[in-house]
Amino acid sequence: MPAIAEKAIRKKKKSAALRNKYSSIGLDLGSAMIKMIQLHNHKGKLSVNKSFIGRTPEGAFEAGVPANPDLLARKIRTVINTKGWHDIHVNLSLNPQAFSFRTVRLPLMGSRALNKAMYWEALQSLPQAEEEEIVFDYCLQNRFSANDNKERDYILAVTSKNTAEKYTDILDLAGLKCGALEVEPLSLFRSFNTANSRQIYLNETDPAIIPSRSKPAALIYIGYYNSAVLITGEDELLFYRSIKLGTYNFIRILQDKHMCSAGDAEKHLFNSTTTADKKMLIPACKQLAMKIEQTLNTWLDQYGETEPVLQQLHFSGGGAFIPGLRALIEKHLQIKQFLYNPLININQPGSKNGSAQNREDIFFPLAHGLALRGWSN
Repeated sequence: MPAIAEKAIRKKKKSAALRNKYSSIGLDLGSAMIKMIQLHNHKGKLSVNKSFIGRTPEGAFEAGVPANPDLLARKIRTVINTKGWHDIHVNLSLNPQAFSFRTVRLPLMGSRALNKAMYWEALQSLPQAEEEEIVFDYCLQNRFSANDNKERDYILAVTSKNTAEKYTDILDLAGLKCGALEVEPLSLFRSFNTANSRQIYLNETDPAIIPSRSKPAALIYIGYYNSAVLITGEDELLFYRSIKLGTYNFIRILQDKHMCSAGDAEKHLFNSTTTADKKMLIPACKQLAMKIEQTLNTWLDQYGETEPVLQQLHFSGGGAFIPGLRALIEKHLQIKQFLYNPLININQPGSKNGSAQNREDIFFPLAHGLALRGWSN
């Protein structure tokens, strides 16, 4: 065999080995924070190879959509240039403001017919767009939800090609390869479902609280501008809704009260909240609790559930640490709440026992779910 051919085969085998050993880089481009993570698999034992969390550059986003790709690309490249990252692929997701999302019920059909049907449904979601200007993705929602097993419910996400390219252009400018561009609910589901199977949950007093996989479980992800309500069960995404309330709403309350910058108000919110501040936040906490309750009732009505089947709510995202929020929601809904940490039982640099609890880990479910996409571990 020619030496060139042998060298090419060795390079291919080495590349395949790296793909199995290291996950893609999960990149969560938030309006306020950037989170990145890459996992490592050594003989079936998972660890965090590298992770990063830092501020999103000011002016990088506008209305939840990238407005300055160059600025974001420079930030990401600076992080990747630090020692230890393996440039395989980068998976990232669209922010909730960047896509439309709905449930579609269709009769049973083959994959080719289903793709054509979904394409038509996607066009209805963005009627102002030309046929070649849309990007869409879909997945089965709940195979037991439709009648007589003759129909299926699918989750359909649609965005314009122009919006999708605003995200992929960031990676191109950073000199990185885009492995996948997906939407928030799919990433969160992958993280939460994997954690459910590995039984990795976190609560301040009892880390062993684990819901039955046969019963629906709810994840409440409180982001900067939006909060996501995700319900899973039996390895399926049963329900998803995005609520237009997030950490930003609470920051604005304290910003108006203290007549300060958003950054200083955020410090008040998470680091030095006074009793008076907490009282001012109660109406916003109640508003979010009511929105979550309405969302859960929509799910119950949609699938004909008449009894309260959710026994636990799992909170994640930076907003999970808003003072008094989780306790108020627990009291309002009469459902016990816990923190969800996707990294709790994954070895991390500097951890002696592989289960060090880090407050920042709660920010990572989206990046964690993206890193897991397409990875055999």
